Amino acid sequence: MLPEPHQIRAHELTLKRGGCYEQAAVDALIDEVGDAYCELWLQREDMTLHVAALEAELDGYRRVERQLGRALIVAEAAAERARERAKTQADLLTACGRAERDSLHEDIDRLRAIRREMVTCVRALVLAGLQLLEEDVADRAVPTNGESPARASASLTYQRHAAVST
Repeated sequence: MLPEPHQIRAHELTLKRGGCYEQAAVDALIDEVGDAYCELWLQREDMTLHVAALEAELDGYRRVERQLGRALIVAEAAAERARERAKTQADLLTACGRAERDSLHEDIDRLRAIRREMVTCVRALVLAGLQLLEEDVADRAVPTNGESPARASASLTYQRHAAVST
């Protein structure tokens, strides 16, 4: 374990006569400080290598970050174009659907008018046919052999019913 700086400063050396320090104590202190310095030097080299490796790894992450940023920009632009195309297609489909709906409504209105016209024509035809039948019945109901008009009409109705049934 490395001695801390305050421990080195607090280390007391004994003085010999003549004002010199005892050589063995000084040598021991220098050895201890030298060993600590060597250990620190090795740790510094390890840390330098570790920092270089981390910086290289960080550069790799920065490249990936730039690539992801560019990819995100491209993806956002593509998504925006896709949204615009989808909106354009949706608007086009909506417009086509509305035009088709309007065309169908016009066809329905035209067919209803034709139906009303046909119903009116059929009704007029049926009424004209009924009127002709009534005139025919009235003409035939005139008694020719002295029968009453009511009896002649009933006889004619019976004959018509019998003819339709067979």
